[in-house]
Amino acid sequence: MRYIVLMSHGTMASGIKNTVELITGTHENLISYDAYVDGHNDVKKFISDLLEKHVKDEIILVTDVLGGSVNNEALMFNSYSNVYVISGMNAPLVINLIISDEVDTRELIQRSIFESKDMIQFLQKVEANGEEDF
Repeated sequence: MRYIVLMSHGTMASGIKNTVELITGTHENLISYDAYVDGHNDVKKFISDLLEKHVKDEIILVTDVLGGSVNNEALMFNSYSNVYVISGMNAPLVINLIISDEVDTRELIQRSIFESKDMIQFLQKVEANGEEDF
C-alpha cells in the first residue's frame, strides 16, 4: 500500500487532511501529523514508528515548508527506498496524490506537483468600465 503522510508545523496537516477527505471521502492511507501541537514534539520518532509499522509499504511524506524543521526531519529518512519527501503541501497536491491510480510513485509525485502548481493563481479584480454588455 502507498501511504500519504501530511506533516506540518501546527495544525495545517490535519486541516488539509480534513479538506481533502471532505472533497474525496475518507482514506485509510492518508495520515496527518501536526508537529509541536498536543505534545507531538518528536517528528523523528513519529516517522521511525511509522516506518516500523509499514516496512513493506511506500511512504510519501508531504511537508509544509521547504527547509523547515519538519521537512528537515523528514529528509533524514529520504535514503530509505520506500520513502519519498515532498515539500510545499497544499490541498490540490494531496488530492492528486490520493486519488490517482498511477502505479509508479515517482511519476505520481512529479505529475501531482506539476498539476497542483497550476492551481495556484492570482485572481485579479476586473475593473468595471461602466457600460452594460447586455
